[in-house]
Amino acid sequence: MGNIQGFSNLRKEILSIKQVINADNYRECKDRLIAIRPMLSTENLSREDRMEINLLIDDCFRAIDYLRDHEQKQFEEASRSNFERIAPLVEEAHAKAFDLEDIREAWDFCIGVQQEFRGVRMKKESRELLYGRLQEAFDRLKQRKSSQMQEQKLQSEKEQREMLPDIEGLVQQAEHTADISESWQQLIDMQQKIHEKNLSPEVRNKLLGKLQDAFTILKIKREQESELFKGEASDNAIQIEKMLIEGEKVAAESEHFREAFDILKNIQQAFREYKLLAEDRELLYGRLQLAFETLKERQDLWYRERDKEAIENYEMLKPLVEAGLDRAQKSMEFKKTRESLKRTQERFKGIKMRSEDRQSLYSKLQKAFEILNRRHDEYLATKKEKMELQVNYQLSDVELKIEETWKEIAHDLSRIIELEESGNNPLFQNQHSSPSHDIQNQILVLKAAVAHKEKILEELTEQKSRLTEKRDKWRELD
Repeated sequence: MGNIQGFSNLRKEILSIKQVINADNYRECKDRLIAIRPMLSTENLSREDRMEINLLIDDCFRAIDYLRDHEQKQFEEASRSNFERIAPLVEEAHAKAFDLEDIREAWDFCIGVQQEFRGVRMKKESRELLYGRLQEAFDRLKQRKSSQMQEQKLQSEKEQREMLPDIEGLVQQAEHTADISESWQQLIDMQQKIHEKNLSPEVRNKLLGKLQDAFTILKIKREQESELFKGEASDNAIQIEKMLIEGEKVAAESEHFREAFDILKNIQQAFREYKLLAEDRELLYGRLQLAFETLKERQDLWYRERDKEAIENYEMLKPLVEAGLDRAQKSMEFKKTRESLKRTQERFKGIKMRSEDRQSLYSKLQKAFEILNRRHDEYLATKKEKMELQVNYQLSDVELKIEETWKEIAHDLSRIIELEESGNNPLFQNQHSSPSHDIQNQILVLKAAVAHKEKILEELTEQKSRLTEKRDKWRELD
């Protein structure tokens, strides 16, 4: 009879392995199964039990073989895919290594392609094929770089022979120049020129070292100038501080703001013209700014006070102007209204008022004058027509009366002549009742009537003259 306990344990362990076999642990499971097989010979198993155990182990190995084959297929597919992706890059790197003018760019590209191989699944022969091709690119770039370095060396020696005299000239110039800034800029330009040249490190360092001698000379000169500058700047600071003391006093006390601002502006101009140390300039300029602010605040206060007075004047004049405008629109007392407007106009003189308020009120006052003048003209035009019509009517009446009076006088004079001729007629001279006495009476009556009518005519003529003069005066109103 077989070992039932041993069979059970083996079967249980193999089944546990079978249940957990997967793509991640199939190698470990295989090792465990291989370790179990020798145990079959040590266990006292029946023929049926041994056969069952072997069948279970074979099932596990078949599962492991499937997973291994599947993994191999995946590897081969990944290898093919990676080869197809990297191979064009390798060929491009190979082409750049032979054709691209910029060796550094080609080298960096090759390095980038080389990085693509890291962690990539690929068959050994495929990897070696591509890597060999990439190595050819690296070898070609090394050859080109070596050749380029040789050319650079020759070119550098030529550039050195050409540039060295200029650099030595700049060194000599630095020793004698009075314009440090200009010489410094020339050194900067030469330094830039050296960096732009394709020089070997040895030649570049040699030329820059020589150029540094000139920089050192200028630095020493600049330090010496700085000491002189400090002395002059210190004197200038004392001078400007004296000016500032006066400026601060003016800003705090002067009532002539324009002149005060001019004084501060002159001090401000001195800052532009005088050399000063940065800390002195900052401190003194701060005081100047404070003086400007003080003067500005005082000026603003003055304007506010002036504006207050101007507003009061405006409030005082506004009702007068508006009343004048209303009166100009309605009153028939033209002369009194005009005098009132003139008195209001006089009040504008010598008083403070904001420009816009003054303009507003003055515009209304001018409008009042214009309205009054227009209404007066219209009134006169209407009155003139009436007066002229009345005078013409009176004049016509007087002229008619003058004409009639002249006719009556002429008639009376004619009658007098007739009567005088009748009185001298001989036919009446021998008559007892003398008719000449009646005739004389009639003549006297007629002469008295003529004298009266002449007096009336004189009065009518004077009346006509007065009417004519009156008519002419109204006509002159145009």
